[in-house]
Amino acid sequence: LPVATTAARILGWKRNIYTYMWRRFATRGAFATAGVAGAAYAVSPGFRRSVCFWSTVAPFVGEYQSIRLRARWERWEPSELEAAQQHFHHRSALRAVDVILRLGGIYIKIGQFASTMGAGVLEDAYIQALRPLQD
Repeated sequence: LPVATTAARILGWKRNIYTYMWRRFATRGAFATAGVAGAAYAVSPGFRRSVCFWSTVAPFVGEYQSIRLRARWERWEPSELEAAQQHFHHRSALRAVDVILRLGGIYIKIGQFASTMGAGVLEDAYIQALRPLQD
């Protein structure tokens, strides 16, 4: 065999070995991370509450960003974007209160604080929805 062909085979073999080793390392790391997270979820109520919070908040953020992206992509008028955002805020405010009540504890305190001091920071729909937490 010519030297170039042999060298190409050796280099291709080494490349495959490195790819294999990297995939194996990444797979083991993913399983280890999942195992540690699962153990923390099983043992720690605070971690469980945080996972519940972020898994609930992430869809809100994703939906809001998708509205903005769609408006930019389809070149909406500013009034169309404002109407879509207001509709989103009205729907999300009630769901946010449900999440806060389900999580309890510090989240209720944060909701109470937001309902009194949130003017100018939060949309009015959220402030109105959080008002019942004052009782």
